[in-house]
Amino acid sequence: MRYTIATCLTLSLIAACPAEDNVEADAGPAAAADSGNTVTDSGPEPVEDSGAGTDTGQAPAADAGSAPPDAGAPARDERCDDGTRRTCPAQEPPCGAGEMLAIQDSCWVCVDSRTCRPAGAGRVTFCDDGSELTCRMAEPVCDMGYIPAIIDGCWLCVDEETCVPEGGPGRDESCDDGGELMCEIGMPDCGADIPAVQGGCWECVRIETCMPRGEGACENDADCPASHSCNHCAHPSCDGCEDCVQACTPHGCATEDRLTCRCTRPVCEHGTVSVIRDGCWACVDWVTCEPSGQTCEE
Repeated sequence: MRYTIATCLTLSLIAACPAEDNVEADAGPAAAADSGNTVTDSGPEPVEDSGAGTDTGQAPAADAGSAPPDAGAPARDERCDDGTRRTCPAQEPPCGAGEMLAIQDSCWVCVDSRTCRPAGAGRVTFCDDGSELTCRMAEPVCDMGYIPAIIDGCWLCVDEETCVPEGGPGRDESCDDGGELMCEIGMPDCGADIPAVQGGCWECVRIETCMPRGEGACENDADCPASHSCNHCAHPSCDGCEDCVQACTPHGCATEDRLTCRCTRPVCEHGTVSVIRDGCWACVDWVTCEPSGQTCEE
């Protein structure tokens, strides 16, 4: 059958239409929904955590949100603080040698590490007895808990709270010779003996003899200074011993130092001792120190 060109064109369009309809039908709603946007693959669905972790063989990473505790600087010595809370904005001041940092009157202050008093505040004087300093002695550097004080005209280290002299209720002055302390040294620690001012300086002496250990042996009064007499039982030979050692001991009566008359020291009667009166020897009662009438032998 022969067709005209127009007929052929018409038949071609009819044959093509079912193909286009099929394309649109195949696209269906999905094609209509796809408006040209490309769908991004988000990967596999997240798996819900079942509570059991997988051991990876590595230590867990440190929590960046929490830092380990900082050891910091050592704690400040607070023994000189007065208990007030710091309210001043001042920075901690640098303290010098022998000083320490403290909070007093609600602010920082540098204080003496021994007395806890502010640096430059001056010497504490409430333990002084009011006497004038007469001895030629430098102000002592006292141990912790003690402060220097002027007692009986000289320096002593005393308890900063009770004002009791260091080493006991007070220094035993019974062996002092009555002279002025002229040397510039601190009072010594004499152990079992006592410190005494003799000859213008400190001397460690036995309390029984008022002489240094090893000195004071005597046969009679002539072997002793005018302030002493020969005691046949001055002290034991050792601590705890019950024997007697003969030695010079203070007799306790006032005496002059210099002998101006030409006579020997007398052997006084029992109950009396020899002293120098008016430049010469005389025997006096050892209790009342009154003359007995016995004098020296010219």
